[in-house]
Amino acid sequence: MFAAWWSGRADSSASLLVARSGDGGRSWTSPVVADSTDRSVRGCGRPAPALDADSTTGYVHIAYFAEPVSGKGVFFAHSMDAGRTFHTPVPIVFGNNAGAVAVAAEGDRVAVAYEDPNSVQPSIGIAVSHTMGHIFRAGEAVSSPSEHARQPAVELRGNRIRVWWSDYSDDPRMAVSSSALAQETGTYGSPVSFGVMGGISIPLGDYADFAGTGWHAGGLLEWNAPTFPVGIRVEGVYHKFGDKDELDLYPNIIAGLANVVWHFPMTQPYTVRPYLIGGGGIYNERCDGCESQTKFGLNGGAGISVPLSGFSTIVEARFHIVFDSESGSSNSTFIPISVGLLFR
Repeated sequence: MFAAWWSGRADSSASLLVARSGDGGRSWTSPVVADSTDRSVRGCGRPAPALDADSTTGYVHIAYFAEPVSGKGVFFAHSMDAGRTFHTPVPIVFGNNAGAVAVAAEGDRVAVAYEDPNSVQPSIGIAVSHTMGHIFRAGEAVSSPSEHARQPAVELRGNRIRVWWSDYSDDPRMAVSSSALAQETGTYGSPVSFGVMGGISIPLGDYADFAGTGWHAGGLLEWNAPTFPVGIRVEGVYHKFGDKDELDLYPNIIAGLANVVWHFPMTQPYTVRPYLIGGGGIYNERCDGCESQTKFGLNGGAGISVPLSGFSTIVEARFHIVFDSESGSSNSTFIPISVGLLFR
């Protein structure tokens, strides 16, 4: 059995302490400091920490709101030796508004649910780690924008994460207790997304001598690593270019690509997340009256992702080079500018 609490100092800041009992609470070990960095002046007027412990492994996980010099926000600390020592706290999300938190752990996975410290209207977010709390994925909102969501609770079971919260009305007579209104999310943050994309394709260099600006459309499948901001995307895209100087060639390209995507690390909340993308694949080139040819090529570029409820909108631009040069000509190059939807 473990207990965690804030111990106030004379200047109204506090230390986060943890103690362990091996006899059901009749006696306790001397308190251990889990986090001493708080520099607030809240005294005892602060949200209580949340704790989850695994008696089999001896791991102890704590989530809490604190105000260290580095910035206010929700933090996580854990012990891997039954509460004798604690690792350096990890920030979950920075923000000014103190709020309740909840934590659950199973094996290497840890889930922290929290009242969003940046939200004007009370809302609930969640962040997940697959490395025992050493690294967390960027959090995301789970409550509806129409709710006044507070007091989260979280559960990990198998491959599912469930989050509950209370929905409070502006009218106290309409407030609903958590026992009367419990809600849950589905599987959180699936690492696999599928989507569609389309836009304009702009030929460059020698390729632009006989190809005009055209359009493209295609589909994609993307996997994002649960612990690092890196993903792998495979896609198939059809590019149809316009005619140039009435040559009646109407060139087109079918591309099958495999790319690496690196998302810029961001702190919640964010509305736009930039990323870099690059890779290679095969390009089948055709035109009216020409023989088709399949060549290898590379591409690279950048984009932004706008996360929404259940899907994301992406906008990106990439440079493509197809290694098809012959004597007296250069490799084919073009830039597609795309808009797409990613569903997870």
